[in-house]
Amino acid sequence: MAWEKRQKASYYYRSQRDSEGRVRKVYLGAGPAARLAATKDDKVRESRLADVSGAMAFEANYEPTDRLMEELEHRVDLLVEAVLRSKRFHPHKGAWRRSREFKNTANTTAK
Repeated sequence: MAWEKRQKASYYYRSQRDSEGRVRKVYLGAGPAARLAATKDDKVRESRLADVSGAMAFEANYEPTDRLMEELEHRVDLLVEAVLRSKRFHPHKGAWRRSREFKNTANTTAK
């Protein structure tokens, strides 16, 4: 969305995606209709910017809560790891498995 100066006159073009996803410039003119389209596009752009800044402010309100949740998640992970290791499990490619010594001792004591 821009005014382009070509030779001595300015023309208004709007960038749009076509059906194939490519960006194309659409000619909107140089007169009052083009000025009206430019004003409308400016209002739409300002509205989008206001929405984005509002969403960013909304997310900023939850930043302290997010940090607390990350800390809680970290502590729970440490607790789970401690419990699993105390039961003789070990991490293997992202999964926890029982160690072989634990399996062998469990089989010999069951007999």
